[in-house]
Amino acid sequence: MTKTFNKAGTKLNNRAKTSRLLARTRWLVGASLIASSTSVMAAPPLVINNVGAPTTVGSGQGERAIWTNAGSVGSTNVDIVGVVTTSTIDHRWTTTGSRPSITANGQDNVFVEWRLYRAGTYDINTDTGGVLVTADIHVQFNDVDGPNNERIFLPVCAGDVQWVRIDANATTGRAFGTVGGQSEVFSLIGDRNYNNQPESGVEAFWPDRSVFSMGRTANNGFLIRLDNPTYSQFDTLDFECADFQPPVAVDDSREGVPGTPTVLNILNNDSSALENNNPTNNNTLAPSEWARDSVSLTTPGSATNIVTDARGRVVSFTVPGEGDWVYSKTTGELTFTPDPSFR
Repeated sequence: MTKTFNKAGTKLNNRAKTSRLLARTRWLVGASLIASSTSVMAAPPLVINNVGAPTTVGSGQGERAIWTNAGSVGSTNVDIVGVVTTSTIDHRWTTTGSRPSITANGQDNVFVEWRLYRAGTYDINTDTGGVLVTADIHVQFNDVDGPNNERIFLPVCAGDVQWVRIDANATTGRAFGTVGGQSEVFSLIGDRNYNNQPESGVEAFWPDRSVFSMGRTANNGFLIRLDNPTYSQFDTLDFECADFQPPVAVDDSREGVPGTPTVLNILNNDSSALENNNPTNNNTLAPSEWARDSVSLTTPGSATNIVTDARGRVVSFTVPGEGDWVYSKTTGELTFTPDPSFR
């Protein structure tokens, strides 16, 4: 005999999903959360070298800089070029801690484009030539100071960024919206003074790219530098475009047989999956690790054997006479095993 577990499904829909929506809302106004993801490397990774002072041309919007032999992609040496694409005042291309950096001359929502050229092929003076090199670009922007000072901007829904990674212990603020005329931009907001601690910044991943963009603002004299990643996957959470959109949950139901486990992925039909629809690098139509991690089941009053994760979210419980509910943060699947006597 089969049975449609609508009653149980209603519990999940109205309780667990409400908890998840509230969790996301709290996050968007500044709660600190977590996770990590794995990705198939389609191109060799960019590795940034120690660099000297850049050669710069121009000023203000359009100013460009080149750091020669600044990195490698597999066996190919690359020059790193930075171009200011949006600004209202003149900022300074610099080198800090032997890494490419940009130093602010005052608060200004400035966006920059970073390019990877095969070493020696690009002419900085004429902005000509240059053989672009494609890489899996995983970089770090650290030491975002605050309060009311530094911010990092990442266009997370443009289809170039696959994910952004934030340390589990971070207390930095977060926002999402239009910045400098660009829509769907994630902002990491400095909340105190830092000294390059992991929780002071953000990492981002652009697979199969030779050009990538980001932005920032800061008080005069503050800088942001381009660096290799150092955050541990096990101490972070990765966020994707859908995690920054207004959450929309769709009810789930599944037929099952009493005594036999029934498995349902409760996120795949929600906005947390369907808003990851921005080709080519954000087009999985699947929930991110943060979305899977954010689910917390809400227990009825009769529940027993309640199990929570390290952050206090309910991941399993038993309802006597009904069955066992178990949620997997790894897969996003909810498993209901009804009692044989459940009708």
